[in-house]
Amino acid sequence: MAAVGAVSGLNNSYDSPYRGLKKRYYEKQVAKGLFGGERRVNNIHGANMVIRRSAWDQVREAISTDPGIHEDVDLALCLREHDIELAQLTDLFVDISPRRALTPPLEYIEYTRSMVRTYDVHGLLTPEVARVVRLQWLGHLGVYAAYRLYDPDRGRFALSRAFSGGVERAMPVSDQTSGVKSRLPR
Repeated sequence: MAAVGAVSGLNNSYDSPYRGLKKRYYEKQVAKGLFGGERRVNNIHGANMVIRRSAWDQVREAISTDPGIHEDVDLALCLREHDIELAQLTDLFVDISPRRALTPPLEYIEYTRSMVRTYDVHGLLTPEVARVVRLQWLGHLGVYAAYRLYDPDRGRFALSRAFSGGVERAMPVSDQTSGVKSRLPR
């Protein structure tokens, strides 16, 4: 574990109607060795991560402050460029809100573009990476549909949300001030 410079854990959604389903999914993936344990990974999840001071000191000048860059992916790529290993631990666990699931798909596109821009800035954008990012957006489309009628304030599904949709969460990225070009069309 000494070679590991950053560790990311698993999460579940404390205010989700699908909490039990996600828990069972993670348990199965951990049992198969696909998640958790002490496995090495290529990315870290900002809502549940730690980084060694020595690793931070090596990359702090290399990370981007551009608001159009996906900061978690950028940090992970900078760490990997410095040959710093990343690990995922089952026991590093946190409950988070699934508010991102409430982001309408057309607004979520900017989030996926930020990932493409980040890989592009690092010279790592390949057709395979672009395909995975597009698949991630399609996955979000399914998640959004599953959460669309759920009212987290009331803790139940409500037909009225089909028309109002509730309040979306602000996106942590923006292309308004980004000087980085994206290869995805607008």
